[in-house]
Amino acid sequence: MKLEHLPENWRDVLTASEGVKPSPSNIARLGKQFGEDVASWAFTQWEIRGRAASKFSRASEMLFTRPGYEMATSERVAEFHASLFPPGVHVHDLTCGIGADLIALAGRGPAVGIDLSPIHVECARHNLDVYGVSASVELNDALIAGAGAKYVFVDPARRDERKRTVNPEEFSPSFSALEPILRGAELAVMKISPMVDDRWLDGVEAQVIVVSYEFGCPEILLVFGQGAGRSVVRVESGSRLTPIGLAQTVDEPAQYLYEADAAVIRGGALGAIGLPGLADSNGYLTSDERVGSEWVRGFEVLWHGAWRPKDVTAAARKLDGQIEVVKTRGVRVSPAEAKAQVKAVGPRRLTLVLYRLGEKVRACLVEPL
Repeated sequence: MKLEHLPENWRDVLTASEGVKPSPSNIARLGKQFGEDVASWAFTQWEIRGRAASKFSRASEMLFTRPGYEMATSERVAEFHASLFPPGVHVHDLTCGIGADLIALAGRGPAVGIDLSPIHVECARHNLDVYGVSASVELNDALIAGAGAKYVFVDPARRDERKRTVNPEEFSPSFSALEPILRGAELAVMKISPMVDDRWLDGVEAQVIVVSYEFGCPEILLVFGQGAGRSVVRVESGSRLTPIGLAQTVDEPAQYLYEADAAVIRGGALGAIGLPGLADSNGYLTSDERVGSEWVRGFEVLWHGAWRPKDVTAAARKLDGQIEVVKTRGVRVSPAEAKAQVKAVGPRRLTLVLYRLGEKVRACLVEPL
């Protein structure tokens, strides 16, 4: 079900459906009162609001579409986006969707949101009110509204009803269509998928920011108007790393194993941590000393050897433990398969780490520091 506009009685139907199980009988009952499409819309709102609580502190009051929610930047990351613009300048959010980034932009200064979807425009206006900030929201084409804008933020659509794309020329609007606006602005920021090919990134003259948030890599930002270069930025602290390749790798783990932040891996900055890499894992580092760094998670190595389920089972039993978590990098064995093959049931909670050394699969049993 897809509505082009918010239902006129949306407040009433949300009130009537709050806390109600979305069973066929309940949907039918509310459908008789409000209309089937409106009743389905309301139950979808409550389902999305529940999921959106991990992104937005006021999710229970906001309005969403499913694609709008899926594309929406989380609240804290949107604040980081807004911080890239000077205070007080007027920023055009050319693809504002349900208003996630527009809310943060409006919190720092004048802003206008643009979207081609009438229901997104209505959602964005409501969501601005929920957060108590003001910005104009216009139903318009980004390529028209953005012409001549001095400060621009754009998060082009990267999916349709059939598929998701990482090709910038398949974004909506495409990169080539947006490029004159981006390069003509004093400062422009474009959000793209972290899965975009590095060869494409290498051909773009812009600052490339690989974003770290909650130890993941949700996005890459292209910043136009500030020259070229690359960095990895941690949203929570503002810390930055410059991409540096590993100076050394070792075949076997030392006393401690470290798992690198996903953005450090994606940004090619593993060498900036200052530890040797572990074999061909592309993400595990190791050291005989404990390291305190916001960019890694540490584990003590209790056992290591070849990935043979019988040997790992024997080692886990000797440690009086069982496998609670399986982490893998560069191997064909899935975590679920590996966990099922280790037959140990002791009280000690162990993490099994599998990684590649050439054509071989190696294993470690570890505990978090």
